[in-house]
Amino acid sequence: MDILKSFKGCDLDDLIPLLKVSSIVLQRACRIQEAELKQQIPNANRITYMSKALKVKPELVSKYFATHMFMFGIPHDMLEENLKTLLEYEIEPIHILRDLWVFKYVPQKLKDRFELVKAAGRTTLRPWMVRCKMDVLEHSIDIYQQNKKLLGEDTVIDYLSKRLGYDTFTMKTIASKHPAVLKCRGNILATF
Repeated sequence: MDILKSFKGCDLDDLIPLLKVSSIVLQRACRIQEAELKQQIPNANRITYMSKALKVKPELVSKYFATHMFMFGIPHDMLEENLKTLLEYEIEPIHILRDLWVFKYVPQKLKDRFELVKAAGRTTLRPWMVRCKMDVLEHSIDIYQQNKKLLGEDTVIDYLSKRLGYDTFTMKTIASKHPAVLKCRGNILATF
């Protein structure tokens, strides 16, 4: 608790999730923060910085940082650049916090991967797209394009209701009882 009290710029209540971290690791994070404060680095308190940038509560950031303490060791300029890139590509804050490993990659890799996925027509981007192997990403893009080709502008519900001859209300009722139907790939849907 004494170590948590030495964190500057944070309310002690927001740091409670960090209590499950060992004192040695916590001291290291505290030393890094103190060094950044002495160097007068803006946004030196990473928890409040991420909280403000992602527009989430600091305690939520602490919760995810507690399991990913390497976030205190990433160079500050790289952290800011990666966060800026993730927000620029409209990655949802909760997806960023759940996949903090993306901050270990150089900012250019993030941009390259996201541009590749956007060029394939996919609008929803996720941090795992940066971390995965290239063949996995290409396979994901292929699946997306097959689904898009089959569905067009329709949703899975619309497609199935047209294909099976039911109204959309009935299909929604069926899908609510069997939610796995909504996650079928295009090649499986085409067999209906």
